[in-house]
Amino acid sequence: MHLSEWFQRLSRPSFFVRPDTLEIVDMNPSARLMLESGGGLSAVGGRLVLGGKQSTERFRAFVDVMGEGPSAYATGGGSDANHVVLRVEKVPDAGLVAIQTFPTALDDTLWADTGAIFGLTRSEERLLKALMGGANAEELAGSLGISIETVRTHVKRSYAKLGVANREQLFATMASFRLRR
Repeated sequence: MHLSEWFQRLSRPSFFVRPDTLEIVDMNPSARLMLESGGGLSAVGGRLVLGGKQSTERFRAFVDVMGEGPSAYATGGGSDANHVVLRVEKVPDAGLVAIQTFPTALDDTLWADTGAIFGLTRSEERLLKALMGGANAEELAGSLGISIETVRTHVKRSYAKLGVANREQLFATMASFRLRR
């Protein structure tokens, strides 16, 4: 198997970036999905962004002073549920940095496709999983940049689709659809 085929088949989100600009040179399909789902990392103008401008600059400075061999870098902070540990390694021959992502214990869950099972939209499914992870409606509204009313509407519609009336019933219904890594 050719190296590029192997890279594309990795299940762990992985990137190749330029160390000075964090321009994304290549990423595998898992990384694309992570960027689309807002899993702690994003891309702006083709560049990797870790939270905000300050977090991204701290990471770029970390890459600048990295030695040879792999290093680890943790994103996020405080009670943010989007913590990710990055395995970072310079690829000197290519002038790039290889990055693999590892969710931390705060987000160490594999989920069945509950959207397909219960007819949930992607937004409803994401909100329910965050609720299962301990987030409350106010935290979700703030972290997603939506109003508390929108969060409540998604939750209300989701509860109806799952046939539950409260958070206790939600946990009982959804628990069988998650696995710990």
